[in-house]
Amino acid sequence: MYPALAKEFDIPLLPFFMEEVYLKPQWMQDDGIHPNRDAQPFIADWMATRLAPLVNHDS
Repeated sequence: MYPALAKEFDIPLLPFFMEEVYLKPQWMQDDGIHPNRDAQPFIADWMATRLAPLVNHDS
């Protein structure tokens, strides 16, 4: 659904960042769903790397 909407409205679609986080059990809370504190630097860097080109451009 999301890829189709991104294409229809010509908007960027970021890949699901949690795919890489799930592969590192040490980055997950005990519930197995939410990333823990140790995962936050990775998530912040991942987001910044992908979002910066989308917001730092001349309109």
